[in-house]
Order: sequence, then C-alpha cells, then structure tokens
Amino acid sequence: MFVMSDIFDLKQITEKRWIWNWRERLVGGIAIHGTDYPGAEAAARFVVAAAEVCGLQDQLPAAGYKVHWDELSAHVEQSAISELARGTLPGASQADCVYAEGSQGSVNAHDVVNYGGGVDAVPRMLADHELINDSPSRAFDGDFLFPLDGQGPERAEILLRLAAEILGAEYGYYFVRDAFANPQFYLRGIGGPVDRSRLARADQAEARLWNEFVRSGELWNGPWPQLRDIFAVNLLSERHLWADLEALDGRLDTWITTEPGRGRLTTVGEDRVLWTLTDDEIHAVRPVLWDATLMRTCMPRVYRDLPYARQRPDPETCRVD
Repeated sequence: MFVMSDIFDLKQITEKRWIWNWRERLVGGIAIHGTDYPGAEAAARFVVAAAEVCGLQDQLPAAGYKVHWDELSAHVEQSAISELARGTLPGASQADCVYAEGSQGSVNAHDVVNYGGGVDAVPRMLADHELINDSPSRAFDGDFLFPLDGQGPERAEILLRLAAEILGAEYGYYFVRDAFANPQFYLRGIGGPVDRSRLARADQAEARLWNEFVRSGELWNGPWPQLRDIFAVNLLSERHLWADLEALDGRLDTWITTEPGRGRLTTVGEDRVLWTLTDDEIHAVRPVLWDATLMRTCMPRVYRDLPYARQRPDPETCRVD
C-alpha cells in the first residue's frame, strides 16, 4: 500500500516539534474532477451516499452549502443535506458548493482526524484569482475522506463509481495520507506542512500547482488531460483513454490492455472506467507514463507492500513546473 506521507519520518518530526502523543492515523480519500457541474441536488446526493458507504451518515456535523462560490457558507444540520438531495431544502437548489464534514479525536489539534467532504463548482481562474471567462463555467471538483479500516481500495472504488454515476465525474483517484499531513487539504492546494524540509516544501508545491492547474481549466483544455499521478484506483474518462500518445504507440486504454501487469479496466458508466493497479503494477508503469508526459507529478514514494530492496528510485523526486 502506497501511503503518501510515508516519505516523511513523522515520528521523528513530531518528536522534534514536541508532539509526544503522535501515533499513525491513516485516512483514505478520493478526489474528483468534472467539466459539467450537475447541480446542488446531485452534489448532495453524492455526499449523502458517500457518508452512508463509509459509515459516517450521522458523524458529519459541519454541513452546509454556498449559493455562490464567493459567499459565506450557510451552515445546516447534516440531515438538511439529505433534504437537499431530495430537493426539499428551499433556497439551496442553486448552490455552487455542498459539503458535510466532521472530526474525531481530542481537543489537541494534532490528535484530530477529519472525515467527509463535498463538491464545489468554483469558476476556473488564473493563479492571481482572475476569472477566466471562456472556460467551462460549471466545471467542478470534490473529495471525500473516510476511515481506513482495511477496505480502502474497495471503498474508493464504490465512491468513484458513485461520483461517475451521480455527478458525471470524469477524473478521480484514491489516496492515503496520515492525518498529521492534512489529507483534507490534498485536493485544495495545501500540502502537509509537517516540517521545513525539502520534501515537505515539494509536497506543498505539488498540491498548490495541481490546484492551480485544475482551476485554470488546463486539465481539460490541454492537448490531452493529464493525470495527477498513478494511484491504486483511478477514475478515467474517454478523454484520457482515447488520447493518442506517441510514447505509448497509441491510446492509453490499448496500452493498458495489451500486456499483463498494467492494471485492470472496469467500466463504471458511459465512457468511464476504473483503472485499478497493485503496488507492483504502479511501480512498473509509473516511470513509463512519466516519460510519456501523461503525469503532472512524480513525487517520491514508499510502497509498504513491496520489499524495500525492490523499490528503485522514481524518475524524478517531484515535478513542480
């Protein structure tokens, strides 16, 4: 299992910061992107369904919505998100953002684990927050965090399937991160400020630059959509699968299915598939897809399910262009 925060020695870092009660708390999460926001009711249906799948249906008290992306949130009870999903919450049907979140742990900020998530249709904009008038105005992004109890990949597959079916999401991925490394910000452009090391700075830069890349509209407007990285579970659309890549001698879906050891494709909706890989397979295909310029990022990795002796260095430590 690839845990993103394993690039850090968190035990040593927390001891240096005089955080003596640290213990590993892994959080699973999915992130999603799409070009056509289906509306607040669909967003609420996804959040409600995701909470039920993850056993969090009554544990996400910080719920709410924004009618417009640059306004303050309207805070509501978690049950109100279910009302919105049924179309019975007046005033929220035009919301650009819907969320339900919660936390578990003590009052100590370093002992809290965050779960839940949401969907938002923030307009595409440049790094300086200037709106892009000719971009898809209703593109959307979302995420959902859940307890990691041995069913991470299976749960991620269900959530990504729901995202494709309910929201029409076109790209998504499953990630695992220690709670101390702020997994709730992974999609939002904030890395894990665990210390001031080169790795931590690179981690923060990757998150920020991916967020800027997505918010600028380039995820869909480039020659072909790029992957953030290769994960154990990836939601792909025809935009990814049908791109003709010279380095792969053709389409990505053809390359995946031509030889064993490149993962499995499972149809989850019209022009949507789940691409699932083992650690061995990720380890083998990641350098190839990096060379094919299909990936935005190639951060260092530690694979828990692979013997250390088999873990050769990645092509580059990170990509932050």
